[in-house]
Amino acid sequence: MRHSYSETWIWRFLTVGLLAAMTLGSLPAPAADNVEPGKGYTLLGTIRPRDATQIESSNWSVGAETMDRDFTIYANWRKYLGPLGAKKARIQSGWAKTEKEKGHYDWAWMDEIIPDMVKQGVEPWVCLCYGNPIYPDGGGTGLGGGLPASDEALKAWDRYVGAFVDRYKQYVDEWEIWNEPRTGLGEGTARYAALVLHTAEVIRARQPNATIIFAAGGSFDTTYVEQVLTWLRDRGKLALVDEVAYHPYTPVPNWSYPKVDKLCEIIAAIAPKVRIRQGENGCPSTPGSFGALRTKDWTEPAQAKWALRRLMGDLGRDIPSSYFSICDMQYPDRKNTKGLLATNPDKTVRYAKPAYRAVQHMTALFDNHLKRIPDDGAAVVGGDSDRFSLFRYRADAGGQALTLWRNCNIPDTKPDMERVVLSVPHGDFEAPVWIDLLSGRVYAMDASQCKRDGDTYVFLSVPVYDSVVVIADRRVVDPVLAAADNVEPGKGYTLLGTIRPRDATQIESSNWSVGAETMDRDFTIYANWREYLGPLGVKKARVQSGWAKTEKEKGHYDWAWMDEIIPDMVKQGVEPWVCLCYGNPIYPEGGGARLGGGLPASDEALKAWDHYVGAFVDRYKKYVDEWEIWNEPRTHQGAGPVRYATFVLRTAEVIRARQPNATIIFDDGNSPDNAYIEQELTWIRSQGKLSLVNEVTYHPYTPVPSRSYAKVARLREVIAAIAPEVRIRQGESGCPSTSGSVGGLGTKDWTEPAQAKWALRRLMGDLGRDIPSSYFSICDMLYPNGMNTKGLLAANPDKTVRHAKPAYRAVQHMTALFDNHLKRIPDDGAAVVGGDSDRFSLFPYRADGGGQVLTLWRNCDIPDTKPDMERVVLSVPHGDFEAPVWIDLLSGRVYAMDASQCKRDGDTYVFLSVPVYDSVVVIADRRVVDPVLAADKAKDKAK
Repeated sequence: MRHSYSETWIWRFLTVGLLAAMTLGSLPAPAADNVEPGKGYTLLGTIRPRDATQIESSNWSVGAETMDRDFTIYANWRKYLGPLGAKKARIQSGWAKTEKEKGHYDWAWMDEIIPDMVKQGVEPWVCLCYGNPIYPDGGGTGLGGGLPASDEALKAWDRYVGAFVDRYKQYVDEWEIWNEPRTGLGEGTARYAALVLHTAEVIRARQPNATIIFAAGGSFDTTYVEQVLTWLRDRGKLALVDEVAYHPYTPVPNWSYPKVDKLCEIIAAIAPKVRIRQGENGCPSTPGSFGALRTKDWTEPAQAKWALRRLMGDLGRDIPSSYFSICDMQYPDRKNTKGLLATNPDKTVRYAKPAYRAVQHMTALFDNHLKRIPDDGAAVVGGDSDRFSLFRYRADAGGQALTLWRNCNIPDTKPDMERVVLSVPHGDFEAPVWIDLLSGRVYAMDASQCKRDGDTYVFLSVPVYDSVVVIADRRVVDPVLAAADNVEPGKGYTLLGTIRPRDATQIESSNWSVGAETMDRDFTIYANWREYLGPLGVKKARVQSGWAKTEKEKGHYDWAWMDEIIPDMVKQGVEPWVCLCYGNPIYPEGGGARLGGGLPASDEALKAWDHYVGAFVDRYKKYVDEWEIWNEPRTHQGAGPVRYATFVLRTAEVIRARQPNATIIFDDGNSPDNAYIEQELTWIRSQGKLSLVNEVTYHPYTPVPSRSYAKVARLREVIAAIAPEVRIRQGESGCPSTSGSVGGLGTKDWTEPAQAKWALRRLMGDLGRDIPSSYFSICDMLYPNGMNTKGLLAANPDKTVRHAKPAYRAVQHMTALFDNHLKRIPDDGAAVVGGDSDRFSLFPYRADGGGQVLTLWRNCDIPDTKPDMERVVLSVPHGDFEAPVWIDLLSGRVYAMDASQCKRDGDTYVFLSVPVYDSVVVIADRRVVDPVLAADKAKDKAK
């Protein structure tokens, strides 16, 4: 052993570690997306993904192949490329797609791809392939189709390669020659070597410093590589090639490395300056996939583990590494499901698989600032250490990281967790953390987990399983650590799984709406975020009608933009409700075309408004039956409310004439302005027109959601006294995710986790008071004076979606569970026992199919200003909880509560130590949750 310490010392710690492992035993099989390390580990948060533009360089590439044959379409998945964090992408050049007529090149498809990749911080490396049938013996257009052979075809190939390099050399400096040339050994190898030689000469003539890569045959053939290199050496042409790319498809990633070692030996003997690159390797996410490894019963979690083990195994051996592929590919006969992104039959993206998230965690943490420490003596102590892969890295700024996984089985065939002891000489771990790279969850390790003697560390009971875990110094992780977005309930609670989101089409009805405003002014673009709408699970969306956008020339309506939105929303299971606003400056005194701009005033403008509203209702009444009249009419007290009320009546009459059963909504003026509402309703009553209006909408922007409800209670009293048939609706309320946001609440220092908590508290506070409720808004909006970051989706400066925020996921959990099959139980006596119960919000519900639900949160502070968890006692008379579970609605995680957590006397339940914090938690009977529970599959099998 290279390090020095006494045998007695190490065995003392080994004994302690083994005893700890024996005491803890083998942990339960891990859930699909994370592992709980147990006692001695405290959740700190998760790895925050980094965009490729935020990463200087790294080991990572992603496959972007088969676009040459349209098996996948760049425009469909391009927005996922930069956020993945890979610094390179492999693309195939597509000679036959580019040159369909001899001598004429159509670069349009490639012009769409290469410059955009570079703009996203991703460097393309190009595999120059395949052949072109417009030339005699021009070679095949797909895998295994053969190389160009005739003199005419080879000359055409050279011209094409030269033109490609000339066009894209400002973006590309790495060129691979052919993909898996299946030409056989001997004479076939010589044919490929000759193609490499003259193709490389064409490239070098145009780009002398290019990196030129040749392929290791059709199935990673070391003899093939030996023959190609020998052929080039015998002709004095080894200087033309820089790298060999190989494709190691094995169901257990580690099985390929003996062959890689042999490859390295061959290269070292013939061409020691030539490097290797793992150029294409992936794993299906379903059984029956097209292509390699298709015979195994793969799943998405197994794919994610496989990807991490392949990529991190390459990093631990200093091999540049690529994952194949970013997106599922639709081959002519079936789908190749090796993509990190799942696709629909039309090749659009359906969702990001667990493997995409796992690779994001890896690329965020393992960049060029972590350097491998070779042969340093770090080891798994005792037992069969060959069953594990272990590699150590040092960060430029200080601190170390260890990667560890069980390497001997196909992922998910033996997913159980075990404990090992690690000895790490020359360590640098001021504050060690443990990371599950699959889920990205980061845990602090307490003092019981590590012993130290000088610079030697012994980690005594490290959880390890069939996916990659990391032990790191916290200094290494802090730059990419996102604070915890969920809560661990502790002893007496066992993780069952997570809430599975439901699409709007799967939900009959619910209380939930989402804001889809400001499209009338193009502050947000429907096409950029429409794919996130149905999966959010809300049943309604608020849309602003945009008179000025629709009627730019008097009497001529351009409905194209709205035709794109309203029918598509309905198709997604989401009913639009339309806020008819704002004014139109093409008419004298036509009103402002934005918030606070004033109502139309002139006779011409009012008549034009009536025509526009009538045309709008006529066109969309088969989709829409809820109409709001104006947004936040800021017309002040006195004559102002009467003016707005007059405007409401004339607009309502236009609507009713076309849609007698429409729901007509008027605005309270801004944010529960009870005097304004009182004046409006009183005037409408004086005209005998109360039957024209059905609802009042209000917009309660308060940093602590619960602070608005006293005013809402007063609003209800006012309405009940004047117009008892009129209902209320919370029509617009949201919270920024950053400081300095445009609009309401923009002065606070908000964060994404705080926004998520705020959204849950606002929406669930409304549900507990029987108020239909909308979150503003689905997507960040770029106003003229800056970004309004209240969106559930973060937006880029070009208004495309950057990522789904924690609030989006939190709302998905809420919409999946709280639909029309849960009914509120009013005044049933459920209560927080003792202490200052006013600090908590508590609402009970009953499910149609049996079982009850309680929602609970601490309501008194701005979210995240006091995020600590506390314990409370709940008394629930007339309860119905056969098997109680506890849910953190923020993370969606569902925990079984054991018998120690609840006492029962008849039908009264007392929950003895309920974790509660500044976000919504739920106690429910498991019958209520089971339909939306994505359970730990291994645990279900054990049952």
